[in-house]
Amino acid sequence: MRTIRTRPLFNVADVKSSTAVYGSGNASAMLRDLANGNNSLDIVVIGDSNTGSSLYGMWGYHNGLSQTLNDRGYTMYGSPIAGAMTNRNTDNAPDMWRGGINLFAPTGALQSGNTSGGSTSYSVWSPTGNWTRYGSSSSSPDSRENWAYLASSSAQYYQTYGLYLDSNNPLAATGQTVYLRMRYGTFTASGGGFCPMVFNGSGTEMFGTRQFQSSQGSAYSFTAWELPFTTSGTTSYRSTWSFVGTGSNVCKGPLAMHSSSFYRKTKGWSVHSHAYLGGFSSDAIASVIKNNVPTTLLQTYLQEMRERQIVAGGTGRVLIMFEFGVNATTSNQPETPSKWTQAALDIWNTYSAAWIGLGYPASDLACVGWVSHQIDAADNSSLGSSGNMIAVRAAANQLALANPSMTIVDIKKLLNYNQLLMGTGEIGATGVGSLSTVGKPYYQRISNWPNTGSDFYQHLSGGLISSGSWHPTDGYTLMCNNIIGALLSA
Repeated sequence: MRTIRTRPLFNVADVKSSTAVYGSGNASAMLRDLANGNNSLDIVVIGDSNTGSSLYGMWGYHNGLSQTLNDRGYTMYGSPIAGAMTNRNTDNAPDMWRGGINLFAPTGALQSGNTSGGSTSYSVWSPTGNWTRYGSSSSSPDSRENWAYLASSSAQYYQTYGLYLDSNNPLAATGQTVYLRMRYGTFTASGGGFCPMVFNGSGTEMFGTRQFQSSQGSAYSFTAWELPFTTSGTTSYRSTWSFVGTGSNVCKGPLAMHSSSFYRKTKGWSVHSHAYLGGFSSDAIASVIKNNVPTTLLQTYLQEMRERQIVAGGTGRVLIMFEFGVNATTSNQPETPSKWTQAALDIWNTYSAAWIGLGYPASDLACVGWVSHQIDAADNSSLGSSGNMIAVRAAANQLALANPSMTIVDIKKLLNYNQLLMGTGEIGATGVGSLSTVGKPYYQRISNWPNTGSDFYQHLSGGLISSGSWHPTDGYTLMCNNIIGALLSA
């Protein structure tokens, strides 16, 4: 049973705006349409450990951004699009904002698509290296993206857990029509299929008739299946793709399960993680996106975002948001302007090429990037000295001016070191406060606060510090509010 996690509402009145935005206005226009309820937006978060960092569980920019959009009163239309299983040899259950997903390791009839599905048409769904969207990128094996494979067999796979919605998730509010949506591949062979089901917090089946979906079809087809259910009170919900159908209709191969999600048919937002790469530098993150994610694999996720959003009432817009710079580069050197800007270009060009390759209009894809937050007074990166990040930030701003399709936000202008260190303490009109009036910082941990452990200036605060105990401050949500505010004001 999941513990429902609640936190105080962030005060949007605390948001500051500034002239910190450089480059294209496309992202700002998309966010304004979202804020006004005129269109929808799927947001993809790419970065280092700040993508999902917290002292316990997951938070970071992924959850801080979701919290920001919710606190601003913007409608959530869909959950993240979650992969079907883990690449690890042990089960993995990463958190998402007000929800989560159980990702199961190979067992019985369930096989890893990455390692066992190479003989099928769906081998193009397998990354060639570490592409971690949720979970740990440093575990062994890592929690890289994976798809579920059931070979042609009479053996049944059975599981009643999968994607979760906590009771305080907007999608779980009572009296709504919510859709469970699956993406899977078809085979010319007969006999295979999956058995989807949704359960509420009491374990009640939400589909009146048990479902069975055959996997027979063409040799390669990225097929969508979905079914609605009505939310019935303040409760949580969980889904599975491998329950039991009627009679002999059980979940068995041949089957290739790509992903699942929940959504409702309304304009709004959805936030996804496309890189949660702890300890990775700008060039290492770009290498994963550029070299480890086959074009077809990246396109399947972009296609699903766009098609799901259009079915829900939007026009299919996607915003890529990337952040990095604090970590030493792959050559174990401090971050440099040339490496950061090349990484940003590589990521944007990779997504743009995949998007255009699908035949989608360039106007429906935008990007926003920023250099990691300031971690000390000198503005150094890991291993850096003499304020090496000052030059990186200047180069990032110039990159957006030189590339008219890109947008960069200078987040140091939104929250600098003194402001992050002072936290909830007094800050003067110049943005600098007296250290004698330090409040609760917006860094993750300082001097054994909020709990015992090493200092983490490389991470902001937010999320849980232990099971059921929230961090006293939320630097990620504050920063995300300021980023959104600056973009809306640009």
